[in-house]
Amino acid sequence: RELLTAEIGDLLFAVASLARKVQVDPEYALKKALATFRLRFDEMEKRAVAGGTTLDQHSLEALEEIWQAVKRDQRGQGRSSKEKNK
Repeated sequence: RELLTAEIGDLLFAVASLARKVQVDPEYALKKALATFRLRFDEMEKRAVAGGTTLDQHSLEALEEIWQAVKRDQRGQGRSSKEKNK
């Protein structure tokens, strides 16, 4: 377990170094990713409730399908608002 922890730490360090090299603030990038995750997860919960269930009642495969649907829908909304601003 310690070896795996060390390897993952090395990987995270390498990704942060790469981000800096391409002039991306790694902390900002992570915060944005976490905010996006939270929005998508909240939407997954809303969809489950709207369907009369909770997320823990779904299989991993079903959760992945819901996740991908939310992701598609949110990306589609992003394109629509960008197109409106042109």
